[in-house]
Amino acid sequence: MEPFGPVIYAYTASNALDDGLYVDGQDPELGLADVSRQHYAVPLYLTQGLADYIRHAVEHCGRDWPGVWHDILTISRTRYKAPNPTVREFTVLIANTPTTHTAVHVRAVCQPFDTADPKAVIVFCLPEED
Repeated sequence: MEPFGPVIYAYTASNALDDGLYVDGQDPELGLADVSRQHYAVPLYLTQGLADYIRHAVEHCGRDWPGVWHDILTISRTRYKAPNPTVREFTVLIANTPTTHTAVHVRAVCQPFDTADPKAVIVFCLPEED
């Protein structure tokens, strides 16, 4: 029994993906599928806010999606704080010019994909997007 009664409505990862708020971490057009599978056994998603940092590095700094995504996923597994069992927080450097980088704070949140499909997924987001 839920302490506050039954859930009336939940906005899920599935809803956010349908609404265009999440980028699929398995997107073959961006070249993310192989990199995602190398690091995690569950589906991965990233928010548009985090994707904007990657997009800027790709379009203005000569980086590529798989390379930046690889860096984010590697740091998420090796250099993180875990405030609770379902959240990891870490900082990754992402290029903002060809010679300088921005320290981007990221949260990786393990959550169910949907209320009807409760399989685990991990969503990578900026702290204010959680």
